[in-house]
Amino acid sequence: MKRVIALLSMVLVVYISNAQQTIKMHRLWHKTEMQVVFHEYRLFFSIRDIDAAMRYLHEINPEIYDSTSHLDTNKLYAVELEERNMEYMNGMEPLMQNLVGVYLLTRGRAYIESPKGRKITEVKADIGEARDTNGMYFVPVNFYDPKTGKLLFAGNMNVGLQHKLLDF
Repeated sequence: MKRVIALLSMVLVVYISNAQQTIKMHRLWHKTEMQVVFHEYRLFFSIRDIDAAMRYLHEINPEIYDSTSHLDTNKLYAVELEERNMEYMNGMEPLMQNLVGVYLLTRGRAYIESPKGRKITEVKADIGEARDTNGMYFVPVNFYDPKTGKLLFAGNMNVGLQHKLLDF
């Protein structure tokens, strides 16, 4: 009986951890210099937030990730993304889709506009199970517009980033 209860509690924990979560978007006090277009949605991020995420990635794996994005705060950057596993044209695209963008969205650090131009103040995040990719673990995350149910962003997040909190 104790084994059955233990097994059921483990299944419940796995189910809850993979369930959809509502994430409230915080007001961004810094200028947004990075615009990411995913399907019809436009997501805006600040370079300050991107650099904070890059510092965490550098802590996790300094051999692969630099400690800063090296983006100029006096420029505006635009990235257009489609689905996961797409053919990327520059180094910023996989970084925003599979590491930094997903992390910042899970922390509510983005300004998001719907196809009709309305501000989206919260998103639904569907966080999957961790997968091993060449010795590093990633979690697939899909973000949905809660009003329409449409996919507004999809990517993979490094498991090491999953529990890092932004310090501002």
